[in-house]
Amino acid sequence: MDMFDNISKSVFPLFAEGWDKFRSYLGRFFKDFDIHLLKLKKVIDESKRELRYFLEERDRIHKELRLKEWHIDRLRRELSSLKEDQHASYQSVHHELTQKLDELLHIQAKFLEVDAKIKSYEQKLRLLTEEKRTVEEDRKKIRSEYEQINKAYHEKENELKILTAEIAGLKEKELYYQSILEKNQTNEDTEIIRDSLEQLQVSLEQKENERASLEKKYDELETKKKEIERELIQMTLLLHEKSANILQLTNQLEQVNLEKDNYRESLANAEKDLKHSQNQVNYYQSELTTLEKKEAELQKELLLANQEKDQLQAIAESQLTEFISSMDKYEQDIHLLQEELEKQQNENAMLVYEHENGKVLSEEERKILEKEYEPRFHAIYPNMVFTPQFFMDFFHLTVSDRIKVELKIAQLHYRFDSVDSSIRKNTVKTRIGAIAEFPFSQEGRIYFRRHNHLIYVYRLNRTKNEQPFVIKWLQHSL
Repeated sequence: MDMFDNISKSVFPLFAEGWDKFRSYLGRFFKDFDIHLLKLKKVIDESKRELRYFLEERDRIHKELRLKEWHIDRLRRELSSLKEDQHASYQSVHHELTQKLDELLHIQAKFLEVDAKIKSYEQKLRLLTEEKRTVEEDRKKIRSEYEQINKAYHEKENELKILTAEIAGLKEKELYYQSILEKNQTNEDTEIIRDSLEQLQVSLEQKENERASLEKKYDELETKKKEIERELIQMTLLLHEKSANILQLTNQLEQVNLEKDNYRESLANAEKDLKHSQNQVNYYQSELTTLEKKEAELQKELLLANQEKDQLQAIAESQLTEFISSMDKYEQDIHLLQEELEKQQNENAMLVYEHENGKVLSEEERKILEKEYEPRFHAIYPNMVFTPQFFMDFFHLTVSDRIKVELKIAQLHYRFDSVDSSIRKNTVKTRIGAIAEFPFSQEGRIYFRRHNHLIYVYRLNRTKNEQPFVIKWLQHSL
């Protein structure tokens, strides 16, 4: 190294001075860079440890939360299942009980209706039986009267026959006596015959009168007999009608009694079913009471589980807030370290630029360039915003490259549409968006972004070797 120093000082006096400065700066840079890297590593390790702790705590709390949620869900399902099952069973039995009660009431109504019908039929049967008995008694009386009249009728008929025969005999005698008188017998015989004839005629007249009276009575008896016969026929027909009605009513009564027996049996079965359903309802009512107590206990357990869940969620949110706060702090620390690191990288890059150009700008030269270009650029290009890093890159260009860059700046500002096809869009991805690239030489590039009618110019690179430094700065600084 000493030999190299001696040679460099003797051969390249101007270059040696710049090289010493560059080497000294690099030594400081790498030393500071190592320190910053150690700080950054320490911060990252601490953040990793805290992140691991928070992740473990988060997993533990999430596990407990999932367990609580599962427990709550299980309780809810159990409650829902108990309610649905018991309620469905109770409703089914209650519906069945209502049905059985309706059936029982219907059967009772039918039974009472049939019973009333039976009583009505029995009343009608009694009335018909009484009427039949009355008709039979009336017919019996009439028949007795008819037999008496018929007997008297036949007696009169016989008397009339006898009397008619006697009258016929008397008429023959009368004819005989008259024939004798006509033969002119002696006065004594004639007187005797005439007396006999007169007696005969008186007797005949009596018999005739008696026969006329007998015929009248005979006719009356015959008329009465016919009337009684007609009445007996009517009584017989009425009796047959009553008997038919009684038979029909008796059959109906038997059918209704059978129906009543069926309803009585159905009523007994319905009462039995109703009692069974009532027992089931009482059982389910008891079960529902037990269920309500269990539901109250489950609701209490569910409330407690929800409270524990809320507490766990509150702890998780608190730890998340604390974690976010810690991560924000670590991010700020890392950002500050990155800014310091990038600042040193930029200074190192500038030093490399100066070293490659073989020239290091003095503070006086830099101020002259700043005074010359910055106000002019702001005045000539009002719709463009230039970063300090752009001017630093610009000042380290050669004069010819400065002219080329300013020409491209003017084209971007005043004739953007004409150079739009030469622009490479979306070249560099940053947090604020894509950065475009516009060439000003074979390897030289201008990095800018067009936004809200303004053009933001960020950096320059003169060679491909400089490009990675510039792109890295864009990605980390924007």
